[in-house]
This record gives sequence, structure tokens and C-alpha cells, in this order.
Amino acid sequence: MTTAGEFGPILYVAQVDSAQGNLTWSHWEQGAAAPEAVYRYAVIAGKSHYNVDGQFRGYHGEITVDPSNGTILRLVLRADPEPSLPLLRADIVVEYGPVELGDKTYICPLKGVALSAKSKRWWLNDVAFEQYHLYRADARVLPGFSEVP
Repeated sequence: MTTAGEFGPILYVAQVDSAQGNLTWSHWEQGAAAPEAVYRYAVIAGKSHYNVDGQFRGYHGEITVDPSNGTILRLVLRADPEPSLPLLRADIVVEYGPVELGDKTYICPLKGVALSAKSKRWWLNDVAFEQYHLYRADARVLPGFSEVP
């Protein structure tokens, strides 16, 4: 899967950065079908890959996991405040879940919300990820093929 945009690379960034930071157990939450494990993390600016307005910012948040199989169900990311910068908030939440494509089930983003604040202006990006498409190709190699001049 190729991802781009505001929500595209955020799971990768949080996984890589939190593995270097302090990822710790937080609590259990009741999910739709079973309990879900919630971990907290914090990443300092010097180890961050979260780019906000051209600068890598420190951030903290939560990762919610299905303990039966390790699937990430939700990612919460909150940028740490920087008093010297005009951007006051740069927070993201992405919820993941099963999507059937072809004859397989994939875990994909289902909903994303990004909230930004600068001075007295607020921006909200609320996205529902729908209409996934499976792109697949099949190829066969045929014996005895000879190139025609």
C-alpha cells in the first residue's frame, strides 16, 4: 500500500519514533468485541520524524492494539507545544479496521481527524476512508516464445 498526505505516513512515523522513545503500557479499554490494549508513548524533538511547519516536533500519544493478534486499531498523536512557534496544536487521530478487498481482509485506515491551531485560527480535517480498491495483476510466462524481428 502506498500512502501520502496528512494521514498517510503517520503510523510509520509513530512506530519508528516510539520504538526509540518510551513506549509503555497504559490501560485496557473495552472495544466493540473485546478488550483492547492501550500503550502510551512520548518522543522528544531530537528523535522525532513528525514534521510540523517544516520542523520536527516532539509529540506524545497512544497506540491501541488488539491483544489477540497485535493489530493496531487506533493511533493518537499530539504535538508538544513550542512556545516560540506560532502553531499551537498539531494533533492527529487515525482509526484502523478490517476492509475486505478481493478474497482477503486487510487492516486499513477507516477514519482520520487532524486538528491544527495557529493564533486564533483552527483547522479541522475530518476524513472517512472509503471505497478502497484492490489493484492486482496476473502474469504468465509461456515457454517457447521467440522474439519476432
